[in-house]
Amino acid sequence: MNCSMAQGTELRFLSSGIRILPNQVEYESDKVNYDYARVDITRQAGDHIKEYAETPEPVEIRTGDRKLADVYFGTDSLTLDNETAQLELLDGRKVLERGVIDKRFHTVTLGNIFEFFKNKVEDADIGEVITDVQLVNADRSKVTESYQGTTYADSMSENEIDPDDASGFTKAYLQVDAWTQRSLNGLGPIPDREEGGFDFNQASLAQVLQLIEKEFELQSYIDGDRVLKVGNPEVDPEMYFAGYGSDMFKVSEYNLTTDPSDVKMISVKGGFIQATPYTESSYQVDASGSDKMQWWAFASTEWPDDPSEKQLLNSRKDNTSNYRTEGRVISLDHKSSKNKMTLKKLAVRKLMNELIQKVSGNIEIQPMKSSINNGYPQDVKVGDIIGVFPGDLDSNCVNNLSSDVFTVTGVSHNIDGQYGWNMTIDLSRIPRQDIYTAAIPWPKIPETGSDYEDYEKFYRKAMEYDQGSGMIDN
Repeated sequence: MNCSMAQGTELRFLSSGIRILPNQVEYESDKVNYDYARVDITRQAGDHIKEYAETPEPVEIRTGDRKLADVYFGTDSLTLDNETAQLELLDGRKVLERGVIDKRFHTVTLGNIFEFFKNKVEDADIGEVITDVQLVNADRSKVTESYQGTTYADSMSENEIDPDDASGFTKAYLQVDAWTQRSLNGLGPIPDREEGGFDFNQASLAQVLQLIEKEFELQSYIDGDRVLKVGNPEVDPEMYFAGYGSDMFKVSEYNLTTDPSDVKMISVKGGFIQATPYTESSYQVDASGSDKMQWWAFASTEWPDDPSEKQLLNSRKDNTSNYRTEGRVISLDHKSSKNKMTLKKLAVRKLMNELIQKVSGNIEIQPMKSSINNGYPQDVKVGDIIGVFPGDLDSNCVNNLSSDVFTVTGVSHNIDGQYGWNMTIDLSRIPRQDIYTAAIPWPKIPETGSDYEDYEKFYRKAMEYDQGSGMIDN
């Protein structure tokens, strides 16, 4: 057992200085809902908190003298019983459920609406629950340039990775990192160029944040420094390995499948422009008979279905083998923007989020046996990357399972003084497909008719017009 793990679990109230040793802690974090913690404590500890704690007050949950989570103590967080007490500690974002904002933005960049929101948060009376507000962009600090050309198949080759070979895992770490960067970088926004529109009517700070997330297909979360980040946690993940090697989180249960998401395409209807014979490169859109044109953008996991499309990008023939797959098409409206890049980025992020939210299952690990060189179980957060290697698990339990790479979609801890510490990590497979995106202005579709072709053919026209502007890394 690692000595630091034996130091127990503690609640640290950061403003009042209160420290509590709880009887039990249940903590959950996921991509969709607010984080929360339910804590059982003694009645004496509850009385002490009632008398001395501030509201709102930031609280750290620490295990083995390492921080597991940042939450906060609110007005209704404490319940006192005859001999015990319970705490419900809250996600820092819930402190924003205050304020009244009335403001309309017909068209505004992501950067400007973010600054508007940030200034409102800084003016709010929320104590030290949130220390700063930051926008997460597309830059990642963990890219390993020497492995930029590595593919997923290269990184996970059974011939290259030996669970007992530390150097093999070091190489796999670098390869998987470069590969995930290429796959997930499309989630990152471009603040100064993406546009949206807002009409805030008696909105709280929390509602303003939710509307910004919805408009730009972003997410928010609180990081380890109590900074509210707006973006996608997958853009800048930490990386871990789990399995039965000497430097991995120790897996006790492996409950994962490899079923892909059934979403294959996103279409986004943008704003209207004056109808003209709109030309880009060698492709012209015929706007005759229409006074307006509307921008349409697409993101898809496959090339258009027309075989002639192969000729558009000869340099990527290796990516054209899987033309036709079954799947759903999701349609979005984003008429506040006439910006082609905005619409394409929105389509890509929506598709990536749909692919990631297809939960593959979970693994249960043994936290007390799982300290590794690059991190501890307490460090794992939503958006991190985990390479899972079943290794020596009972063959009856892991029949036909192979090594794979996942993104973390949820983390739960149950820490009990009598029964120990259990940890479950919800995972989703990193999307295997390249994401292709294109946009086209198209004559306004009559309200009573359907003059446009089906999505498949429309996507093909957009790709022809946009000259197959390509994958998310372009």
